[in-house]
Amino acid sequence: MEAAAGGAFATQAKENEIVVAFRPFLLVDYAQSTSSLHQTGRAHRDMSLLNDLDSLDDEQIAAVANRPRQMVIRRIARRYRAANFSRKVLEAYGHRCAFCRVQLGLLDAAHIVPVSASGSTDEVTNGVALCKLHHFAYDSNLVAFDRRYRIRVSESRVGELAEAELDGGIRGFRDALAPTLVLPANVRYHPNPAYVQTALRVRGWRP
Repeated sequence: MEAAAGGAFATQAKENEIVVAFRPFLLVDYAQSTSSLHQTGRAHRDMSLLNDLDSLDDEQIAAVANRPRQMVIRRIARRYRAANFSRKVLEAYGHRCAFCRVQLGLLDAAHIVPVSASGSTDEVTNGVALCKLHHFAYDSNLVAFDRRYRIRVSESRVGELAEAELDGGIRGFRDALAPTLVLPANVRYHPNPAYVQTALRVRGWRP
């Protein structure tokens, strides 16, 4: 239990059984993988990779020869990385939207360079805390920010919405935006300008 508290997941061989401990957010993954996680021998040696999720990399996962076990390890590692990324980004931004300053428990940790894009990372500098509204607006290219952290509304996108008669509320939307990102107090967590520039390109941003 202590090992899982420190690293989210832990397995240990005990006589003729494998004991597994994990944090609550991994319950579903555990339930889906119970038989694999409790196997002894080579299976347990593979699964023990989960004991150090902070340092587990894709090469180590790919080296697991048993395909079903590799898929289990990859799924749990992905879930852990997502939860860890979210926690670190939200803490860095004080659980406050970088676009409008709202808190209210309505925050997401958004990747700047999308997860699906080459070169995306789970570094805090590739993340920004956004409320639900602005996260969706960011992902749909209605709003973005540049290397100087200036927030911009896409006039091209607004024009498309106006043509479809879907631009209601645009004035209030604009008024709620800060002129620049509300940045973390610690400068080391500010968005990496290189990631910002890459994101504008891969997201197909149009001013």
